[in-house]
Amino acid sequence: MADVPVYLVVNLHIEDADRYLQYEKGFFSILKEHKGQFITYDDHAETLEGDMPRSGPAAW
Repeated sequence: MADVPVYLVVNLHIEDADRYLQYEKGFFSILKEHKGQFITYDDHAETLEGDMPRSGPAAW
């Protein structure tokens, strides 16, 4: 199977920074394993249009 590039756009509101750091530690190893990379990120993004990120647990 050919490699297919995948782009994921995520807009998060972190309510528990310590818990998120635990998730992030596991996430980066998976990202690296699959040769993934961050294109950009901003800890203080400004919403120009539409609603701010919803709070609460993610809906799957």
